[in-house]
Amino acid sequence: MKVTQIMKGVLLVFLLLIPFGMLIAHVVEPPTDVVDLVVRFDVFVASLAGYAAVAIFLTGLINGWSKITKSWMKQVISWVVPVILVVVVSLILKAGFLAGESIIKILIFGAGAGLVSNGIFDIGFVNTIVNWVVEKVGGVVKKE
Repeated sequence: MKVTQIMKGVLLVFLLLIPFGMLIAHVVEPPTDVVDLVVRFDVFVASLAGYAAVAIFLTGLINGWSKITKSWMKQVISWVVPVILVVVVSLILKAGFLAGESIIKILIFGAGAGLVSNGIFDIGFVNTIVNWVVEKVGGVVKKE
């Protein structure tokens, strides 16, 4: 079989796309129920994407249980839940990738989880911005 220039070009494109695919592949599916949340807890607290996924799940649970009908109240809950989640897991439970970090870093990452869980930005963009802000504030960011 003779390898043509087109085949070499196609192979090169695929080889160049492999690292790009690995960057995109950092997706954490939200938990399906409380048991899934408990069983895969370590997966969910290992990254900003995991915190955002849990925040989506918990916001849905709270809105479903409380029967809130006002849209502004649902928005308040969906912004408060990620911040409280990151603070509780990192400071009180001392778990996750932010365990032992300063309260400023934890609050910044909580706000980032809120941006992602509310669908305003995607996880890659928010992760870049949050890491930049944390570095400017004066901290060293742990790599996920």
